[in-house]
Amino acid sequence: MPGIKGKLQATFHTKEIEGRTKRALYQATREVAAWLENAIKTTINDPYPPASVPGQPPHRRTGNLHNNLRITADTTCAGALNVWTVSYGPYLEGGTSKMLPRPFVAPFLLGRRGPGMLKVSIEQEIARRAKKYMRSG
Repeated sequence: MPGIKGKLQATFHTKEIEGRTKRALYQATREVAAWLENAIKTTINDPYPPASVPGQPPHRRTGNLHNNLRITADTTCAGALNVWTVSYGPYLEGGTSKMLPRPFVAPFLLGRRGPGMLKVSIEQEIARRAKKYMRSG
């Protein structure tokens, strides 16, 4: 049995790879956040009157909900999104004891919105875009 001659050396650049991975994931998440914000704003742009039907996104009355919706990439947790909205946004989203829900964010996060929705889950889309940035370096 032949013996190994010479020296076998392996060099790992784990910190460099970790940094590149985090940057790629953050950039991909920022792209998906921008797309998602635009797509949601499109669905809450139907004019009032009439009022929206329960289960459908709210119609635009004052424009506050539309103008104040922000979706950003979380800088502390790779691949996470932050959703910012007006104070009454959660009540529209989840409903109250006197009003049925008019969800406008959850259908996108759960992949239940029709035309224009991502063909895959948000997690898969972030991963797909992050791979593109990893390849480009």
